[in-house]
Amino acid sequence: MEPKHYFLHLEPDLETFVFSGITQIKIHSEEIIKKIVLNAKTLNILSCKIKKGEDYVACDFDYDDDKEELVIKYPQGVQGDFELKIQFKGELNDKLLGFYRSSYVIEGQEGTKYIGTTQFEERYARWAFPCFDEPKYKTPFDIEYVINENLTGISNTAVSEEIKLENGKKLVKFEQTPKMCTYLLYFGIGEFEYIESKSDTITYRVYTTPGHAHKGELGLEISRKSIEILEELTGIPFPISKMDNIAVKDFQFGAMENYGAVTYREPLILVYPGKTSKSSKTQIVIVICHENAHMWFGNLVSPADWPYVWLNESFASYFERVVTDRIYPEWNIWDDFIFDSTASALMRDSLINTFPIELPGGKPIDINSATAPIIYDKGASVIRVLSDYLGEEKFKLGIKSYMEKFQFDISNTAQFWETFEEATGEPITEFAKSWVHQEGYPYVTAHREGSLLKIEQSRFTFLEHESETLWLLPISYTIFLQDGTQVSEKVVLKEKSMEITLPVNTVAYKLNAEQKGFYRVLYSDENLEKLGSLIKEKKLHHLDVYGIQSDMYNFVLRGTYTVEQYLDYLQKYYTHEESYLSLRDIAAGLDSLYFFLDSKRSRIAEIGKAMFDNYLEKNGLEPKEDDSLETSRLRSSLLWSAFKYGSKMVTDFIKKKYEAFKKDEAIHPDILSTVYRAIAAYDKKSKDLFFAKLTDPSTSGQEMLYLCQAVGEIRDEATLKDVFDITLEKMPKNVRYIPIALAARNETTKPWMWTWYKDHAELLKEKLTPMDLGRVLIGFASRSGIGKEEDVGVVLEKLATQMPEREDDIKMALEMLKIYSTAVYRN
Repeated sequence: MEPKHYFLHLEPDLETFVFSGITQIKIHSEEIIKKIVLNAKTLNILSCKIKKGEDYVACDFDYDDDKEELVIKYPQGVQGDFELKIQFKGELNDKLLGFYRSSYVIEGQEGTKYIGTTQFEERYARWAFPCFDEPKYKTPFDIEYVINENLTGISNTAVSEEIKLENGKKLVKFEQTPKMCTYLLYFGIGEFEYIESKSDTITYRVYTTPGHAHKGELGLEISRKSIEILEELTGIPFPISKMDNIAVKDFQFGAMENYGAVTYREPLILVYPGKTSKSSKTQIVIVICHENAHMWFGNLVSPADWPYVWLNESFASYFERVVTDRIYPEWNIWDDFIFDSTASALMRDSLINTFPIELPGGKPIDINSATAPIIYDKGASVIRVLSDYLGEEKFKLGIKSYMEKFQFDISNTAQFWETFEEATGEPITEFAKSWVHQEGYPYVTAHREGSLLKIEQSRFTFLEHESETLWLLPISYTIFLQDGTQVSEKVVLKEKSMEITLPVNTVAYKLNAEQKGFYRVLYSDENLEKLGSLIKEKKLHHLDVYGIQSDMYNFVLRGTYTVEQYLDYLQKYYTHEESYLSLRDIAAGLDSLYFFLDSKRSRIAEIGKAMFDNYLEKNGLEPKEDDSLETSRLRSSLLWSAFKYGSKMVTDFIKKKYEAFKKDEAIHPDILSTVYRAIAAYDKKSKDLFFAKLTDPSTSGQEMLYLCQAVGEIRDEATLKDVFDITLEKMPKNVRYIPIALAARNETTKPWMWTWYKDHAELLKEKLTPMDLGRVLIGFASRSGIGKEEDVGVVLEKLATQMPEREDDIKMALEMLKIYSTAVYRN
């Protein structure tokens, strides 16, 4: 049995926050069936009928909201083609899921207004209408709304007709959709305004609440450019006549790839003059490219079931960078990918409790803090390895063949690899088994014996763990010779170990050249020192400079090196390092060590202050118009670290900015977030100034994020607890977690944060979204639980029985606590 077509009629009311609807579903069944099981939740089912031939027949039905099932009974049985007609009512809820309401205010006007909007991934279409709510059921949809005549209706396709009705209402009909999944539907109703751009075949729009459409110019430009590039890369035209981008104030995620009607958090589609930094503009571009990549990866070709969701997210996460790099090659976006995506994935995949990229079946899939770094970041990193392994042309050929074969259909992982092999002629099934179907990743030990370089792979985990797992591992390496020349080579390590013959005049060797692989490297002490000398002499590629210290830091967490050895190495070889990626990563590593290791703070601060003051003195504390993206981002990061480590130069700068803030004078957007955080850390009394802005309806969505981050940096316990109380009671639901999550990284909260969490655990469950609760939980347990490990274990084991859906987050939190505790006690 499978659905063949849906007709949806909806009548939402933005004053009473209810909606009524009718869904008619054409179904085909090869066998005689006496009951039809659909998905439904949070709905009031009014009637169910079956149409066989010309007449509708009323049916009995059972509705179990807990099971999320609507069972329609038809004892005489039905076979072949028939139709269901279901009448229902629902609530425009405030949970940011399903069909929900999002509030906004118009500057200069009294009162709160609302739009109706939707979030259906993964299983929330059933909150809006009874349906077969699984990705394997792709059908066309015909959708219509009855709404107030002053409102705008948005759905996945263009409006085909508007008919004026009585009582100030209108009927809005939309063009039929392509075959698509229920989770990609979109319903939008409200007083929207928009800007638009038209190509020969597609109308592009950015929709906002009144007064904000002009802020969508960048988003509109990138939406069009990215669609055109993706059409070229995939060889398949975008199949809908319009592409809408909708800014939503109350939104749980960053964005959602609804087919032809993508929704965004406001700061991820709108540019706020004087508030949106270069870095934030970059994020806007990347996110739009990600969502538009989904128009092919996930929407045109959809996963046969949720375990195959990596075919959506991994490829969208990879192509977001490909497309961004085509639009802005000067951004060096692949360098950021190594830090933002590959490093994040390596960190998550270093836990014993991890997942393969293709998630195991048997239970509902939940994209959360535990699974997202694997599905998105590791998946994209492995695809990058695959592209390098096959070569760009063969990789493109494989992608185009896959798209052509499965367009408007569903696929699974096996079908993807089979299509790739047929198109490229390359036996890549072994690669797939290594990287998609098994969890974890390897590290490679490399040591020299005469003219031989002996390399061996093992699974990398922070905690001790026996594993016989092997990977098909493409290794690129650079050999440095005595005469100053370099030789680049590639090998594929398929077994446990292998030997490479080196030239007799080899000085040093660097594996994972330019950090394109997904593995770590452990060198002999002798080679590590020689690489250090090359770093000091500026003879290494900047990505290799990054990779050497990044691997060393992670081997500190594993216990291979001590913190002192790492700090010695930094002080010896990186004191005058100025490359973007290395300094950004060193700042992050030192920040983490500074948090955990009270006894080593003075030395960490000494090293960090020297390195970061050096960079800031050369590049300036104030942003410049001609700053590169890398300079802009790095300045913001290093200002915070240098301030925290007691830099007089930076502290004096922050004091001046604090005075400017008090006078409501402009602060450059490229450093605004960091300045706010530093002001909060500097003076607890700044809380009142921050909350005055946070509760001001005219505060932009971008500045709201900066302010929420800032108040989490307050150093006074009583003041910070007051911040938490105000946040949970008065702040919008989608940003409540931010001050609390930032405070978990604030070293002054360590003595009391875990106790506060225990005292407020039930309140947090009530006030935070499930995803945000997981984020906060991991931070609390892993960072504030050191010295309280037994108590944390008891509390989280109890929570696991109460909230089994948070099992992945709880396992991750407990293992991270053990990692950090072990590192602290060891050092």
